[in-house]
Amino acid sequence: MLTAMTNLSGKPPSFPLKTVIIGFGKIAASMADCNKATRFYPSFTHAQILEEHPDFDWVSVIDVDKTAQEMARARWGVEDVASAVEQLNNADDIEVAVLATPPTHRLEFVKSLPNLKAVVTEKPLGVSLADATTFLEYCDNRKILVQVNYPRRADERFSDLVAGGLEKQIGKPQAIFGIYGNGLRNNGTHMIDVCRLLFGEIMGVQALGQHEDHGDFPILGDKAIDFLLIPRSGVDITVRAVDFRHYRENGLDIWGTKGRLSILQEMTDFRHFSLAECRILDGEKEISSDQEGQQIYDESSRAYHNIYDNLAQSLATGCHLSSPGNNAKINEQIIEAISLSAKNDGQQIMLH
Repeated sequence: MLTAMTNLSGKPPSFPLKTVIIGFGKIAASMADCNKATRFYPSFTHAQILEEHPDFDWVSVIDVDKTAQEMARARWGVEDVASAVEQLNNADDIEVAVLATPPTHRLEFVKSLPNLKAVVTEKPLGVSLADATTFLEYCDNRKILVQVNYPRRADERFSDLVAGGLEKQIGKPQAIFGIYGNGLRNNGTHMIDVCRLLFGEIMGVQALGQHEDHGDFPILGDKAIDFLLIPRSGVDITVRAVDFRHYRENGLDIWGTKGRLSILQEMTDFRHFSLAECRILDGEKEISSDQEGQQIYDESSRAYHNIYDNLAQSLATGCHLSSPGNNAKINEQIIEAISLSAKNDGQQIMLH
């Protein structure tokens, strides 16, 4: 268990940190019953992590849904359950808030917790870039740490790729393709974040083609937009939206100078396709894409757990967050630029 070494918001945090989950739906709790997910992420929900993490004392749940409230009591043993912060028994003691709600009203929750030291929040930060900026400015003024749940930034497999594993596997990228679904501000922002993580910062964007209605999205007012990312590293990234009513996918296909890396099945399956002798022409090479491909990471990831480990370390020692709010704000700046490009018939938008 950690001991606080720094004073970030008036007084040092006290470990274990008194924690509330606000919004007790799928990502907060109910997906813990998804047996397939645990094959890739042993701890897949906020509830699973908080139930066992020694640095967090999970004491409260807020949700307006009575079924969710009962699940918090019966399944997870949380007694202080309410529909609003004002109804909690221990609101003044809460030091960490997990914001697993839609992006509306998050700032109101933060304002109502007077001794808050940190939040773990789902993306996006707000309903707009301006809303996200206001949220971050308020948290910064109160010295509240903001850790955003972009799990690939705490995933050992992606860290290995960033540290040289990608170039080792496939050489220099030559062509990069991405697929996402369920809305630009939802899974699309994960795709943008992973592209920035692997290929560097984005200096321009462009909306592509038609922008189809793929049904109701989890985030109100969201859209399905195909887009181009232009990273400073020089290899453009083409990303297409698919309709999740047919099937799910959120993945990347990277063709390099000496191989191909396919990261599919919600970015859990990493397969390497190597160079081989060309079967069509003498003296030429090809990528052996008709083969199954070598699975280069076959272990489960602690990414979601690592998000919380890192937050606790940051509160105790002042170390950098692995997925800070300012990083999430860059993703939302890119989303806003893509939306602007779509409104202007695919005009290329350069970022500063």
